[in-house]
Amino acid sequence: MLLRAAAGRRFARGVSLIELLVAMALGLIVVLAVMSMLVVGEANRRTTTGTNDMTQTGGFAVATLDRALRSAGAGFAQGFDWGVMGCKLHAARNGTNVLPVSAAFPAPFAGLLGGATDSADLRLAPVLIGQGQSQTGSDILVTMGGSAALGDLPRLVRGNAGTQKILLDNTLGLQANDVLLISAKSAGDCVVTQVDGSFAPPAGGTDTLPLAGLYFRANTTSSSLAGIAGSADAYMTALGNQDADNLQMQMFGVGTGGILYRYDLLRSTGSSAAEPLAEGVYALRALYAVDSSATPDGVWDGGYVAPTGDYTIKTLMKTPDTQRRIVGVRVAMLVRSPVYEKTMVSPATYVLFSDQTALKYTISLSDDDRHYRYRVIDTVVPLRNLLMKQPAS
Repeated sequence: MLLRAAAGRRFARGVSLIELLVAMALGLIVVLAVMSMLVVGEANRRTTTGTNDMTQTGGFAVATLDRALRSAGAGFAQGFDWGVMGCKLHAARNGTNVLPVSAAFPAPFAGLLGGATDSADLRLAPVLIGQGQSQTGSDILVTMGGSAALGDLPRLVRGNAGTQKILLDNTLGLQANDVLLISAKSAGDCVVTQVDGSFAPPAGGTDTLPLAGLYFRANTTSSSLAGIAGSADAYMTALGNQDADNLQMQMFGVGTGGILYRYDLLRSTGSSAAEPLAEGVYALRALYAVDSSATPDGVWDGGYVAPTGDYTIKTLMKTPDTQRRIVGVRVAMLVRSPVYEKTMVSPATYVLFSDQTALKYTISLSDDDRHYRYRVIDTVVPLRNLLMKQPAS
């Protein structure tokens, strides 16, 4: 009896301490292996997601700039020598002056043309590049164009027809609330105004165009609308329509935090703030593709020009003959992933326009910035509205 009890106790004694420690060690090894796989997998997932976000950001930013640049000069580029290109812009919205600006543009555009005083001298041009003038030292792109369904030629203004009315050869194609630009080579100024919202031309057409509305402005600081319209060399250019939301006078620049911003020069949405477009744009630079022929023929000769010298924004915006030589814009951006990596994963420098020995631009990254992944995006956008040879006066 005693022997059977002793044998039962021997078989029911359980797991020994050594066996328990071995089992725990094996379990920890398995857990560590699984956790290591999870950590590596999560890191790869975050890197992949960040890379995809960076690709999408770059694609969206390029598409936005491409659309704006391809429309640059629409409506007025063919009248480069008719006092349209290079005129000083005057505009008001709902009775409040928006151009010329009385203070600096909002960030990141406050440095355009060198600051508030010079920004008030902004001129009409299809495209302008303010080299290094954005808040972060990147370039500012300014694009202007019109998208009204009137063709690409400004119309001659034959004079005034009374208060808030101008005379044209005809008003075909014009609609109520169309936004117009009235300019004259002899004036140097140009005024943004608007077709009266009640305008409804008769079936046979009319030569009298009534003006009124959100963008109507009678006076500028140096000339009146009536004075410009009464000039022998006055022209009317259609910019778009208030109701169609297609006014295309805008600029793009990079602000703090790597955000690409857009600013509407005519404040068509009613806001005076810069609009954030894309996150993760670390730097933006641009070059002009130019026609360097002795007599411009609208054909790109394969060369690029930096926005310096005759192409400095202050000089270029006042010289239509030079503007006429620009047939494209090359834009390069350095976009950044939003994912911060534990180790440095990027080189210390990136080069934009690396194929241009004299025009390449080197960006140096801090040690902290090197913990993000980057990608260079480079594209050339033809200015289709400037590729045709404009007639000389």
